[in-house]
Amino acid sequence: MDFLQSHPDVSYLVFQLLESKDLKDICLLSKSCNALATPLLYRSVVLEFEVGWRYQPAGPQEKIFLFSSLLSHLLDDGNAHVRSLVRDVTVRQSMYTNDWKHVVSEFELSHDVLSALLERLPNVQNIYLYRGSENIALTPALLDTIASHDCKPHLHLRDERGQTPVDMPMPMVRSLKVQEDKEDLDRLLGACPNLRDLSYTTLSHAILRFASVRDRRRPPGPSHRPYVLTPVPRIPPLESMLLQGLHLNPDQASWWRNGFPSNSLKSLTLGPEDNKGVLEVLSHCSLSLRSFEISTWYSARDKETKDKAIDAFLLSFNTLETLIVKGYSPSIAAIGNHRSLKSLCLHQIEELDERRESLSINELKTIDEFCPDLEHLEFDIIQSQKGEWPQNFITAFITNFPHLRSLKFHVAFGLRSRFSAEEVSDYDNGENASDNKKNPITDWIIPRDGCVKLGEQMSKVLTNSSVKAFLDILTDRDSSLKLRKLTLESGEGEWGPRFAYTELKRARIFKVSLPLDGNSLPVVKRKYFFQ
Repeated sequence: MDFLQSHPDVSYLVFQLLESKDLKDICLLSKSCNALATPLLYRSVVLEFEVGWRYQPAGPQEKIFLFSSLLSHLLDDGNAHVRSLVRDVTVRQSMYTNDWKHVVSEFELSHDVLSALLERLPNVQNIYLYRGSENIALTPALLDTIASHDCKPHLHLRDERGQTPVDMPMPMVRSLKVQEDKEDLDRLLGACPNLRDLSYTTLSHAILRFASVRDRRRPPGPSHRPYVLTPVPRIPPLESMLLQGLHLNPDQASWWRNGFPSNSLKSLTLGPEDNKGVLEVLSHCSLSLRSFEISTWYSARDKETKDKAIDAFLLSFNTLETLIVKGYSPSIAAIGNHRSLKSLCLHQIEELDERRESLSINELKTIDEFCPDLEHLEFDIIQSQKGEWPQNFITAFITNFPHLRSLKFHVAFGLRSRFSAEEVSDYDNGENASDNKKNPITDWIIPRDGCVKLGEQMSKVLTNSSVKAFLDILTDRDSSLKLRKLTLESGEGEWGPRFAYTELKRARIFKVSLPLDGNSLPVVKRKYFFQ
C-alpha cells in the first residue's frame, strides 16, 4: 500500500492492466487508490445488466435497478467530474423498454435517454451499439447529437441486421458489423462515407446453407428494409474488411474495380461462407494488405479453381505480414511472393472420405528460403497408423525457421486411413441402419456402432503420452532456437463436417510453454472441449 501511494505513476500503469471488478475493489482501499483507479474505471462505461457485479440479481426489478443506477449516476447533475472521465460508451443488447422508461421518468427527459447521456459526456470519443433490441433506435435526435458533439465521437454499430431504415448519411460511423437477409452492400457503404472497419455477412447464403446442412427450413423473419435511401457516391476508405456470402454481379464488380480504396485497406478476411467474384476483382487492384485470411467450412467442389484464384490474388501484391488459409491450397510460389511474412497458417479441412495432406519437407525449406522472417507457423501434421510422429517433418521446423517463436499443429485424425470404404458408406447411410441414433447437436441419424468406433479412434490420436513423445523429439533441439510456444490440437469443433459432434467430443488442445534454457521442463496445459 505504501508503495502504491508513493509511486502513483507506477501504480497507474499497473491499474491499467486490471479488470473492472478489480478496479472497484481497489477504489475501496484508500482515498489515494480511489483517485488513481476512478479515471480508469469510468474511462469505458458499459450499459448493460449486471455490469461489473459479482452476483446474480434476484429478479427483473433488481436488474432494472442495477442498470438504472449506473445510468442515473452518470446523468446526475452532481457528477460532472465523473462524466468528464468517460471516453467510451458501450450499450449492450440486453436493454428493455422498461429500463429506458424508468430513467426518462426519473429525469423528466423529453427525448431518448442515449442522446441525453451523450450530451452530458463532454469527452466521449467512441460509442458502441450492440443493437439486439430495436429499443435502441438510430433516431434523428441520436444521430444529430453525435454529429454536433464537440469531440466528434465515432459510432460503432456491432449488431446490425439490415433492417434499420435510415434516410441520411452517417459520417460518424467508423465500424460496422452487419448481417443482411439479401445483398445490399452498395447502399450500406453509401450510408457510411467514413467507414473504416466492415464485417458483412449475407444471411441469404448463410441460412440456406444452414438449412441444407441441418435439414431444416429457413426460419421466418421480418422483411428486409433498405439500410439507406441515398445514392452511393464512393466506397469509403476501408482499413479492415470481413466478407461472408457476398456474390458480386457484373455491375458491382465494375464499381469495385474502379473505385475500391486499395491504398487504405490493410486487413482482408474472406469466408468461411464463399464470396463469388471478390478475389477476381481485388486481384486487379493495387493492394498493400498487411493481413489476409481466407477459409471455408468444407472442401469446396471447385477447389482447384479457387486455389488458382487465390494464387493470382497473392501474386498481385507482395506486402503481407500475416497469411491464414484454411481449406484451400495456395502454391508455394504465391506464398513466397510475400517475403515479409511473419505469421503463416496453412490448414486443410479433414473430410471422412478424403485424406488430408501435409506439406513436404522440401516445401517447408522453400517457404523458409522465400520468407526468412517467419515467427509464427500453423500447419497440419499426420501421424502414422501406429500413432508415431513424423520425426523428419518435425525436425524440419527445428533446422529451418531461425526466428520461429510459436508453432501450432493441427493433428489429423486420419479417418480415411483408419476406416475402410465400407465403414465410410455405413456411416453416411445411417438413416437406414437398424441400430441408429440421433446426434444431439446436428439431429443427423448415425449408426451407433460406427459412432462409437469413430470416437474411439479419435480419442487415441492426441493423448498425454503422444504429446510426451512429441516433446522428446524436441529434446535435442538447437539451443539457439527461439521457439517458446507449441500447440497441438485435434478436432475442428465446427458443424460443417458430417461427423462434427463426434469430432468435437474428442477434440483436444495441448499448449506447451518451452523453457528458455535446457535445464527446465516444458509446461503443458491440456484442454478438452468435453470433460
